[in-house]
Amino acid sequence: MKKVAVIIHSTAAERRSLADLLAGLDVQVFDFADAAQALNYLMKNDPVDLVLTDLHLPEIDGWQLSRLLRSPEFPQLNRVPLLVTSGTFAGADIEAITMELGANAFLSWPGDPALVRKVAAALLQGQNPMQPQRVLLVEDEPEMLQLLTRLFTARGYTCVGAASGAAARVCFRQSPPELVVVDYHLPDVTGEELIAEFSPPGSPAAVVVVTGDPDPQAAVRILRAGADGYVRKPFEPAHLVRLCQQVRRQRAFLCMEELLEQRTRQLRLIQFAVDHAADAVFWVEPDARLSYVNEAACRLLGYPRAELLAKRLYEMDPLLTRELWGEYWRRLRETGVLLFESQYRAASGRLFPVEINANYLLFEGREYNFSFVRDITERKQMEKNLLAAEKMESIGRLAGGIAHDFNNVLQTILGFSDILIDGLDASDPQRRDLLEIKKAATRAALLTSQLLAYGQKQMIAPRILELNALIQALGDPLRQLLGPRITLHVNLEPRLSRIKADPVHLEQVIKTMAVNAREAMPRGGQFTISTANLVLQPTDADIISDGREGRYVRLAISDTGQGMPHEVLQHVFEPFFSTKGLGKGTGMGLAMAYGVIKQHDGWINVYSEAGQGTVFKTYLPAFSALPPAAPEPVPAADGGARTGKKILLVEDEPSIAGFAARVLRAHGFELCSAMTAAEAQQAFEREPGSFALLFSDIVLPDRSGLALAEQFRARQPALKILLTSGYTDDKTRWPEIARNNYGFIPKPYPSAQLLAIVRQLIG
Repeated sequence: MKKVAVIIHSTAAERRSLADLLAGLDVQVFDFADAAQALNYLMKNDPVDLVLTDLHLPEIDGWQLSRLLRSPEFPQLNRVPLLVTSGTFAGADIEAITMELGANAFLSWPGDPALVRKVAAALLQGQNPMQPQRVLLVEDEPEMLQLLTRLFTARGYTCVGAASGAAARVCFRQSPPELVVVDYHLPDVTGEELIAEFSPPGSPAAVVVVTGDPDPQAAVRILRAGADGYVRKPFEPAHLVRLCQQVRRQRAFLCMEELLEQRTRQLRLIQFAVDHAADAVFWVEPDARLSYVNEAACRLLGYPRAELLAKRLYEMDPLLTRELWGEYWRRLRETGVLLFESQYRAASGRLFPVEINANYLLFEGREYNFSFVRDITERKQMEKNLLAAEKMESIGRLAGGIAHDFNNVLQTILGFSDILIDGLDASDPQRRDLLEIKKAATRAALLTSQLLAYGQKQMIAPRILELNALIQALGDPLRQLLGPRITLHVNLEPRLSRIKADPVHLEQVIKTMAVNAREAMPRGGQFTISTANLVLQPTDADIISDGREGRYVRLAISDTGQGMPHEVLQHVFEPFFSTKGLGKGTGMGLAMAYGVIKQHDGWINVYSEAGQGTVFKTYLPAFSALPPAAPEPVPAADGGARTGKKILLVEDEPSIAGFAARVLRAHGFELCSAMTAAEAQQAFEREPGSFALLFSDIVLPDRSGLALAEQFRARQPALKILLTSGYTDDKTRWPEIARNNYGFIPKPYPSAQLLAIVRQLIG
């Protein structure tokens, strides 16, 4: 005859799974959705061979069912093997409580199918795979200790005996028992002390006291000390066993209630945390219906909770259509976790990027998509700004490298063009051709200058200045530049902080923006320049693109022109980007402005929409003190040749060295040329004190021109220094040039400029 097993689980799918597990054990299975139905069947039929129940059941839970099956009300079911499972509760404390309440085994489910099958098979064969209960017997009379040991061993307990309080303490510490039976009168300790030690609040061990004291107050003292029960000698063995079983279950029930209260508090805390989490939380069912959303989800999408719960997830995600939902759910079920980016549409219609952490969960036999959703609009903007900055930096380094080599080539073209032009009559046709060559080379030099400015490698001469004064001085030139159809408005902060900047380059930035505004307003409009003091706090700096904490002067330049669409706006500062069409401009104006502001340790932001005009906001660090400024060199007029002045020329480019030497010799200067710092040092030592000027490139093959100037100045303090370079980098150390008041001429330089500055220095 087949054995009979009863399965009790609230979920049909789990009942089927457990029934399939038992199918190979040659048993007949009856399954029920709740304990009441199962008890009704058990009472009307012969005793079954196994009851397998879940803890989480409607009305009567698994713990309550365990107590009922082991209670006097159901004597015919007291010995039926009971296997309890749970997918919600787990741990040693849960297992101990379940066992105390009468279960033979406790396992997690869903869990290991092989383990569930193995335990169920053992219980069906009348075996108990779990460890027997341990009892500590504390009795100083050997005959009574022997009697108690036989009594509890016969009931399936593992017994440990102790004849004194000290021995009992050692046993209790080594292997804590589930039950303690202790004699009230011991030779070395009082009963109250031992009870208090073995049965503190929250302890799973039940303590039963055996006493021969007839005094009623003894019972009061025993219970007050914390004992779960007591019996008086002499006693019936069956009465003691029943009392021990009763108090153990009562202790387990109290622990169960305390644990449930604790878990309930934890669940309430978890629910509160989820409800008030910063990220949006969604419980989504397989058909895309929302079964739960938290407050953050409602705020994120702008819907009341009830309205949001009436929607399907794909209604808010344009990238996840109804047709794609099935594939999405299949992938989530296979992988368990999906982390990806998508887009959500709010109730207002706003579309914004989100990061989704989707988790596949199986809870009480039902499938769920448990997702955390975060608005990443700000992060996307920061990533975009970072990528743009990295791109601009890379282009800037490339531009600087190109400009360096290109300036050396242009120096040769411009220099020898000047020499040839000076040797021809004004009426010579070839002179006009050479002037066109020089004009083209000059335009190319301007382009490389703009490249250097964009790459933040242009020589600048910053000084403390009043920005308001600079803008006021530009008033008339700007009006002429803008033309009669455009009105210039100036709105200046009365007590504007000073800044440290190169006025020439700052003027060029303003004029560049004026030219762009003029082209954006062919029918006229308004061009506005305004200044303001600004103190950026950390929170402000986070909002302003590229912003940093500190004190700044803000220069805002706006127009009422055509504006720029987004696809143009994101490229506006890139070199050679232009909306004018092929052959109608280099597109370097705003790239140059960007580089100049960056080189002044500031930044520039642009705001524009098609048809709404454009606003450029430039931020420059504010200065409150006026440090001493180096005197600015003033080019001297050409007063004819000056003789008797010897120059040490150090230049590693032969063509440039040849041009400079020819120009200077032609105007009466004596030259000594060197291509390296070592050659220059040898020449300086051969003729100490004979040189009036050191004219050197900054970047030499073997040493810096700055180091050479410092060495020669130390030996000849009156020696004049003129340095040159095609661009600036870390080797140039422009602040050191300004601090030592060295002369400087940027490449490419025309012969007239070279002569003017040489005469100024040693004339």
